[in-house]
Amino acid sequence: MLTLLLPALVGAILPTLVIVALIWWSDHYEREPWWLLLVTFLWGAAPAILLSVAAELLLEQPLLPYVPGLSSDLLRVGLIAPVVEEIAKGLALFGLYLFFPFEVDDVLDGIVYGALIGAGFGMTENFLYFLNALLQEAPGGIWGLALLRSVIFGANHAYYTAILGAAVAVGVGMGRGRRRWPVVWLGLAGAIGVHALHNVSTTVASTFPPALFLSIVLDWAGLLLIVVVITLAWQKENHWIRTHLADEGPEVLAPEHFVLTQRYAQRGGFLLARLRGQNVTRARLEHDLHQTATRLAFSKHRLTRGVVGAEQETARHRARLQALNQQLAGYDAGRG
Repeated sequence: MLTLLLPALVGAILPTLVIVALIWWSDHYEREPWWLLLVTFLWGAAPAILLSVAAELLLEQPLLPYVPGLSSDLLRVGLIAPVVEEIAKGLALFGLYLFFPFEVDDVLDGIVYGALIGAGFGMTENFLYFLNALLQEAPGGIWGLALLRSVIFGANHAYYTAILGAAVAVGVGMGRGRRRWPVVWLGLAGAIGVHALHNVSTTVASTFPPALFLSIVLDWAGLLLIVVVITLAWQKENHWIRTHLADEGPEVLAPEHFVLTQRYAQRGGFLLARLRGQNVTRARLEHDLHQTATRLAFSKHRLTRGVVGAEQETARHRARLQALNQQLAGYDAGRG
């Protein structure tokens, strides 16, 4: 049994690590709390799967026996599975919406949380598919399945739930009025819709192969759209940093650090150069300073939104920046 479990685990986990790394990197200005990211990922990997399996079995039993042939498959994959799975995954996003709205600053944060839930769900689902294929077929039969599920369609569940995550983030930004809910429901409908379209296309592909190509084009076009949204979100977050740090004095943020805080790529290169020069302590202090400056900008943005606790958070980050500046000055003086 171990000889079957190991390749199924490897085939499911390795592509997921790549997807999770890309999701984590995409949130490069102000990263979300690691524990909340872990909770959302684990929700998709276990509870959402269990809820989906139970609900699908409950719904399929009274419906499918009365629907013949291909129509039965289409009902299952085109309606039951997308609705059940996206709601099960989305429960974590609704929890985030209700209990941790202050952790959702913009659409990018919603995409990150939604995509992580989907990545966890896809990992467990792939493991179950791979294990079943190994139990039913010769080991060589898994390669085609792995190509489809881990490579070509590997990011699909992350993509579906990222749509709902983006809608939840928009709803959070709209405050507590009733008008926020239609946006969230629209996001859920969008996630279900693209999920259903993929499932129907791949199912029909068994009798009409061009449908598989259509599914690939539509899924990758959707992923590309998510990338465009992320790029636009970076521009917005960079604007927050420029705007909210511009009025901070040099005792809080020196001009050169104000520039570097805005330029993520250059900031990373600057720190790498420091590390290569064996100036590890100064590199660490500067890294902490840039991260804290970014958090200050985001907390000032939350202050403009009226988020509870943002004023205290802003004061804390400003004090931390002043302390880091003193540490940097003391370090330079000691080396001089």
